[in-house]
Amino acid sequence: MPDSQDNRIQKLEESGAFTDRTVEQLSDEVLQLNRKLERMTTRLERLEAKLLRVEDDVREAMGGGGGDDDPLAEAPPHASGGPRHPTQG
Repeated sequence: MPDSQDNRIQKLEESGAFTDRTVEQLSDEVLQLNRKLERMTTRLERLEAKLLRVEDDVREAMGGGGGDDDPLAEAPPHASGGPRHPTQG
């Protein structure tokens, strides 16, 4: 084989090896990000559950049972009128 063909083959092999390494690195990064997302999702779910328990405790302490007279459903005077948090959205 002439040198030019050998050079072309070598360049293709180098390019293929580089592509393989890049794909492996990106795959590892996606795996790490997925694990982090799962941990954050679990934490968010726990925090949402805790927030609901705290709201229930506040309602009980204030004597409200929910519904129209629920003190937590009222927006504070300085609020712009939007929902206070996602569970009321």
